[in-house]
Amino acid sequence: MITQTCNPLAARRWFKLRAPLNLAFILIVFVPLVFVLQSLMNSFIADVIAIGIAFCGFFFVLDKRPIAIVCPQCNGYIETNTPWKCGNMECQKTNLKVGDFPVINHCEHCEVEQKAFECPHCRKPIYLGEDKLKTIYATFTNEPGKNKPQRVKIDKTAEKVFKQQEEKHDLRHELEVAQLKGDIKAAKARIEPSPKEKTPFEELDEYYKSILGNEEAARKWRAAIDKEFKDDPDERMRRHLVVDQWMLNRLK
Repeated sequence: MITQTCNPLAARRWFKLRAPLNLAFILIVFVPLVFVLQSLMNSFIADVIAIGIAFCGFFFVLDKRPIAIVCPQCNGYIETNTPWKCGNMECQKTNLKVGDFPVINHCEHCEVEQKAFECPHCRKPIYLGEDKLKTIYATFTNEPGKNKPQRVKIDKTAEKVFKQQEEKHDLRHELEVAQLKGDIKAAKARIEPSPKEKTPFEELDEYYKSILGNEEAARKWRAAIDKEFKDDPDERMRRHLVVDQWMLNRLK
């Protein structure tokens, strides 16, 4: 909701009258609202609701309405609740609390009223007083469209070259990793001693022990089978065949 004035010279006066005008508007609406609500519900509840509506309407709706100015030079539309820089040479600070300190009020830091401000559209001065002086000349810090992100044109050729370079970089990295792994493996092979080659005697000794170990295991299994199945010759024979087959597999 905008409170608009087309005359910049009346903007400051309009801002100062904003609070009493808003209060008068709320009172005009509040009284009929109380009577309507009291006819529908308990009087106390009706009063509480009406007061809550009036409070919210005054502080969160009407009091937040910015005053708009139309530039006399270019007819550009300017909302005064925009961050601005104080034109006082001894201040030069930025005003950010524009709800309470718009450019048509006074500086929140030095409390100096601005004589004029620069139109963000045509860059010409908009005077706020009959004297039309530029001694204290404010400027907006957020100009319309200034902070909008600009579309960036994508160069397809440059994008293709970038992807190719990125792919080459990845492949070069993989090659370097593979070479490092190979170097590490070769270094370990040089440091670690190679396994000692067995003599014929050691090979025969190992084979002899393995054969005897197999036969010892088979002998124990046959003794256990004979004891467990001494009264069942068929099952005893079948299990002996299993042991014999295991021995043949080991010999192979």
